[in-house]
Amino acid sequence: YCVCPMIKGQEEEHFQTPYITRTLSPVWNFEYEFHEFKRGAALQFAIFDHDIASGADPLGKVMLNSPDFDREDGFTGELRLREAGQGIKATVHVTVEVLPPLLPPAPPISVPGVKLLIRIVGARGLRAADWTLRGPGTSDPYCTCELAGKPKTKITTKHIAKTLNPTWDEEHELEGYERGDALEFTVLDRDLGGASAEALGRAVLHAGDFDREGGFNGEVRLVDNGAGKSAQLSVKVTMVFPTPEAPYVSEHGSRLLVAIVRARRL
Repeated sequence: YCVCPMIKGQEEEHFQTPYITRTLSPVWNFEYEFHEFKRGAALQFAIFDHDIASGADPLGKVMLNSPDFDREDGFTGELRLREAGQGIKATVHVTVEVLPPLLPPAPPISVPGVKLLIRIVGARGLRAADWTLRGPGTSDPYCTCELAGKPKTKITTKHIAKTLNPTWDEEHELEGYERGDALEFTVLDRDLGGASAEALGRAVLHAGDFDREGGFNGEVRLVDNGAGKSAQLSVKVTMVFPTPEAPYVSEHGSRLLVAIVRARRL
């Protein structure tokens, strides 16, 4: 199988292909879309042998730098793997294309004191975290959302039992947003046995995607969701603006008229 991280400084996001059994010339035909590409980021392709008993054994790796694919025609071709073993001339064939933004640039509309209305609709294509001898595996998923770097803002949905395509359709109001803050979503499997919740995938929605006229309404891809899975999370994010304060009408020398009209059944 192949692991591909996108590397920019200390930041890293990665995906992993499914593994192919008993072959020295695997064909994956696997596509993955990084939600946000930062100019200058590099890609590394590292191939491993899948072995449950002894752990992953590296079979070779290669780096593809940004200038090689951040161009109009992208990159398609063979890359020579390094550290593939003495006398081994292994290669990996890849295609990399820089895609335009999902949404055109738009000015932010947030103001101090604004709240976010988060509607977590559902997810699809989750991996199974719970397995039984009676049938295919399932999960008991729930979703959390918080402002990046602000764990006290976390909101949590209820869990849905035994499904890989949950529908929560919950709305939560989130306070503490400041212009530029990203939203972090995590889908987890609820474990009734007392073990720690197991992550089923995560997604980041950057401020530019929702701090705009109309907000955000759509799907985001979940990463770290299991080899070979292509899970999606459906969310809607809009802004709730603070009620504007009405200007004072009183002035020096103003009077105040109060009328007490009636009382009943005292």
